Amino acid sequence: MELTIDRLKEVLKYDPVSGKLFWAKKISVKVVVGAEAGNAYKGTGKSLYLRVGIFGKSYGAHNLAWAIYYGTWPEGELDHKDLDGLNNAIDNLRDGTHQNNACNIGIQANNTTGFKGVSKKKGKYRAYINKSGKQYHLGTYATPEEAHVVYCLAAKELHGEFARVA
Repeated sequence: MELTIDRLKEVLKYDPVSGKLFWAKKISVKVVVGAEAGNAYKGTGKSLYLRVGIFGKSYGAHNLAWAIYYGTWPEGELDHKDLDGLNNAIDNLRDGTHQNNACNIGIQANNTTGFKGVSKKKGKYRAYINKSGKQYHLGTYATPEEAHVVYCLAAKELHGEFARVA
């Protein structure tokens, strides 16, 4: 059975402020009407997300929340602005591409400079940015702070609202 938005709205209620989904209809023996829907699972990175099982199929809670709130399924891949996959408040979700979503990541664990988009090379600091699977060199600078300023400008220009600079 295809899950339509009308059917979805019959079985779940969504609180756009808290981001929580609640069962509105008993669809299985495990469902308790009024109880919060969803189980946490670990995504491909470090983040936890919520999934909800409906009629034998599992759905990302963020996709269900979007569909209930806007009355349409997301066109692309939903991004959690604050990087918290458990925060499905509507103000924290935005529709984008996989590439947009990849721009909204924090500093990598192996970064030794403490600044996103900056690496140390031969006593200087190199600024770089990734776009469409390619890495672009933005210049070499005396301090990591200088290199990071250049990275931040490029990130905002290339990635717009999805740019995360820290």
